[in-house]
Amino acid sequence: MWPGVDIYRVSIQNQNIPYFNINGAELKTIPFFKYLRSIVSSTTKIDNDVINKITKVSRSFGILRSKFSSNKHLKLATKFQVYEAVCLSTLLYGPETWTSYRRHLVQLEHFHISCLQKILGLTWKDRVPHTQILECTKSQCIEAMIAKQQLRWLGHVIRIPEERMPRKILYGQLQNSHQRPCGPKKRFT
Repeated sequence: MWPGVDIYRVSIQNQNIPYFNINGAELKTIPFFKYLRSIVSSTTKIDNDVINKITKVSRSFGILRSKFSSNKHLKLATKFQVYEAVCLSTLLYGPETWTSYRRHLVQLEHFHISCLQKILGLTWKDRVPHTQILECTKSQCIEAMIAKQQLRWLGHVIRIPEERMPRKILYGQLQNSHQRPCGPKKRFT
């Protein structure tokens, strides 16, 4: 690959951990790091990233909420637009590559609904259904927003030239896979 660079893998506790040596000096392997406001984990799970995003947006929303409650001249539509621009854009930054499970969607949806309830001045005692809150605020559920961004990214990848890496990965085949009779074709790597 590169002169003086050796890469080898060692299996520790059922995990393949890569080790890099550059001119005899070993580089450390870390369990996670921050990259472009997201947490990249060695386990490829997004649990820490979701919690980190909710924490950051919660702080931002707290500051916005204090401004909202002190200003009685703001319309609800303006409050929702500011919430979408500041909070939702941060919360849903980069979900195109997420492998999100139901627990992640539930966490994000719960936070989203609780923010909308606070903007509307509702509490759990009011017993307003989530569908009515979303309808009143003209908002979508988090799952629909994430699916929309993922489909937009998928359309982008499909339109790029075939020799580019994202397109190759999207249409790549598994190396050691076999298709069950009458099963779906496996088109992912």
